[in-house]
Amino acid sequence: MVLGLECARLKRPVSFDDLGIFVIPFSGWFKVTSRFDPDCGIDSGPLREVVRRARSVFGDFEVIDVTIGYRPCTPDGLPIIDRIGEKTYMATGGCRLGWTQAPGAAKLVTDLALGRMKQTKLSINRFKNH
Repeated sequence: MVLGLECARLKRPVSFDDLGIFVIPFSGWFKVTSRFDPDCGIDSGPLREVVRRARSVFGDFEVIDVTIGYRPCTPDGLPIIDRIGEKTYMATGGCRLGWTQAPGAAKLVTDLALGRMKQTKLSINRFKNH
């Protein structure tokens, strides 16, 4: 959810754990994120509750965009970083932490591609025999 706020009160991302929301300030607007649903359905019903929680912190605001959708998440919640072909590598499944995990994933894929390591602990092989 993207919020248009007239007054920039926050200067850095803040987690409101008691409300179950995380707020990221941008120039002239804020992003509010909340909820994680492990199923494949898209349920926009709880959006009203997320807006209510955000308003309990910021007061009234205009919602200027909402995005609800799937997240690439593995069964154990950890990404897959692996070599899957002679010149093909995989870095996926970061779930809601894709941007956060990207530098580490890039380092591991680079190490695989340059032969610095043969396999990561995040190999797809961890799902065999499950």
